[in-house]
Amino acid sequence: MVYLKKVRKALVWGLPLFIGVGASCLWAVSHGIIPTIEAIASQAPVVRIAPALQVTPFVAVFSMLGALIGSMRAIPISDRAIHPFECAFKVTVLLGMAAMVLIPVTAVVQRFYMPNIGYSICSELVFCPADK
Repeated sequence: MVYLKKVRKALVWGLPLFIGVGASCLWAVSHGIIPTIEAIASQAPVVRIAPALQVTPFVAVFSMLGALIGSMRAIPISDRAIHPFECAFKVTVLLGMAAMVLIPVTAVVQRFYMPNIGYSICSELVFCPADK
């Protein structure tokens, strides 16, 4: 009984927080990752790539699963019914951590791969009047 009270008390602020973080990450995916991939595929003249944005899909799933599992824990449901969602939560956390570790690798790969498909690094395009 004490456990249920603590979970329900945490959900008062935790549920809106998880939903807000998940929604903002889904917004970042739809306005950051998808347009960038479409621009590269259509060979747009300018593309802005943010390597750290690769973590947002995992954080969105992590947040939505956190809200779902918290709600399931607040309503007494059997552990057997919650177990698959907790396993998915753990897998999402591990994949998100792997994506975070790969951020520097992605940055280095994009620096060397993007010029091969016709893009230049922004620092090379800066006009400096002293170079005349």
